[in-house]
Amino acid sequence: MANYSFIPFFLPLLFVLIATTGVVHENVVVKGDPDLTLISAYCGWDHDASVLKKVQARRATDRAINMTRPAGPDCTETEEKPIIYAWANCLGSVSREDCKACLVYAQDQLLNYNICHDQYGAQISLVSCAMRYETSPMAECQQSSTFSSEKGGH
Repeated sequence: MANYSFIPFFLPLLFVLIATTGVVHENVVVKGDPDLTLISAYCGWDHDASVLKKVQARRATDRAINMTRPAGPDCTETEEKPIIYAWANCLGSVSREDCKACLVYAQDQLLNYNICHDQYGAQISLVSCAMRYETSPMAECQQSSTFSSEKGGH
């Protein structure tokens, strides 16, 4: 017959090992899929399907995606007219890769008219990120040190 007298000694250690492997400590970035669940979406009133505005919206949101880090939001604008302003932010403890993946998804939802068909100016909030673009400067960007443009900035 086997001797299992060591089990009472190792059982508490095994429990501690299992219990601490899933602990997330403050300021630790968790790698995993971003949560793309839609929280809210708002569409602008301007119904302008011009190619130029669509190109400028793509440029502004592309730049916002490339500038935004999990640490905080970023604002940008296009240099060419019509000037388009964009804002992007990752939320919670997401990795840099998941931040970018979430923002690319948000951009696709906004610019490919899954959310705001042919309306100009839009905002989407997902669990892991948020994005906005419009033709007017945004108050949170004007008051923030995160504002930059294609002419210079950060």
